[in-house]
Amino acid sequence: MNNLAVFFLFFLACSAGAQSQYMIEMDTLTPNVATATLYLSASNTSNRLTLRGRQIGSDPQVLNPSCNNQPLLLVAKEQWLAPEYCSMVTWTIRFDPALQGNVNAYEQRSLFFADRPWWLLSEQTSLLRSENEKEPIRVSVHIKGDKFQPNPKQSWLVPAKDSAPGFYAFGELAEISRTHGNVTVHHVADNANRIKRLGLISAHEQAFNYMVSLFPHPATDHLLVVWLGIDKKHNQTSGATGDNSLLVNYQYGGDKATEALSKAMTLMTVAHEQFHHLSQAALPAAWLNESLAQYYGLKALSYSRLPATDQTHIRTKFINPDRPIVKGLLGIQQEYDAGNSSGYPRFYDQGATFWAEIDRTLYDESKGECSLDQFLPLLLSRYDFGLHGELPQYFVARLRDVAGKRIDEIVAKYVTAE
Repeated sequence: MNNLAVFFLFFLACSAGAQSQYMIEMDTLTPNVATATLYLSASNTSNRLTLRGRQIGSDPQVLNPSCNNQPLLLVAKEQWLAPEYCSMVTWTIRFDPALQGNVNAYEQRSLFFADRPWWLLSEQTSLLRSENEKEPIRVSVHIKGDKFQPNPKQSWLVPAKDSAPGFYAFGELAEISRTHGNVTVHHVADNANRIKRLGLISAHEQAFNYMVSLFPHPATDHLLVVWLGIDKKHNQTSGATGDNSLLVNYQYGGDKATEALSKAMTLMTVAHEQFHHLSQAALPAAWLNESLAQYYGLKALSYSRLPATDQTHIRTKFINPDRPIVKGLLGIQQEYDAGNSSGYPRFYDQGATFWAEIDRTLYDESKGECSLDQFLPLLLSRYDFGLHGELPQYFVARLRDVAGKRIDEIVAKYVTAE
């Protein structure tokens, strides 16, 4: 380790009394692992350390956590107990090798891309955090190797515990930056030439511009979008929303028609994740969060320049008023809350259909003067939802003022049906 890195570690240790901080040390000779250090603030009152990834069921990428060479005690899944008065915890982060054409964004893993090289660091699976640490924590990365020099600017704030998780890309990045109003979007891809050829940058711009029309005052001036390719052998397209960051899968490798349809699916996915990001919504039920994001992901398609046939194909996969309703979304949510996730896909198709029917009815009954867009701020600002995400009565009443009893019929069919 060179003198600058030693000084930086010393600086972190001396300043840790005021605020907890992370230091990540990489070595290009062993690129699949990193040494992580968490300097705990003097005000820290809990010696229990956790990973946020347990919320989505991700396997940890943390190995051998210890304090002063004393191993931490594993007390529950992804929860460790440090000795009392511990001020510095160290562990090894295991980066998964990024398999060409087969990386699922939803899994939110820390990854190593050998081609350049570069790394994707996921807070969810890799950064231990004190149980009572709620404030943002600074994370700094030092890469050791002939191609890399210490860069004091290579640091970020890991978001507060009740915010979206953090994802960070570093190394020899193939980065493409675009500015939209006051927001700079940094695109990082597993293959920059491929995402240019597929037109994914422009597709994202279309989705972003529509979403900003819904939320004209973004809470950030920067956004990281990480594009992860899925080849035609792996039928999965997913995404994940972080704090000022998105992970998005895109498909490639088929004929022109297949790639065009995949582009429409990718635009829907990135718009879905963009809705989560820009809305800053923390709605009390999964059905609300996912159904709204899915519907607006699909609605963004209609504001794109993609072929109408591809838009329709993707839209009808999810929105279908003729699809039989077995159980209302509230009932499915109750089962989900009890640990049964089998109905989770209904939040995407039945949920999107519900909002599509509400949107269409508002538009028709107002003769084109109103849509769900105008009522969205009201819904996202209300806090009187029911236990399982029952819609606020004030919100439903406002919809009823425009579209009458038809609103109650739609709610009864899709949401409250037994």
